[in-house]
Amino acid sequence: MKKARTGYAPNSRGYFEQKPRLYKSYSAKDYTLLPDPVRDPIVVNNISNVEFDYTYDRGESI
Repeated sequence: MKKARTGYAPNSRGYFEQKPRLYKSYSAKDYTLLPDPVRDPIVVNNISNVEFDYTYDRGESI
């Protein structure tokens, strides 16, 4: 009998548990603060790549 295929999406993603951090983008004279990719709600929810689309099997792999 064929084994059930394991989903790509892991059930537990522990590497998202990070301490808040300041990110800076430097220029010659100044810098700009960038959003923290783990904490910022706009950055966190703006995933538009098919690699992260788990809806093809109604999320059963998650």
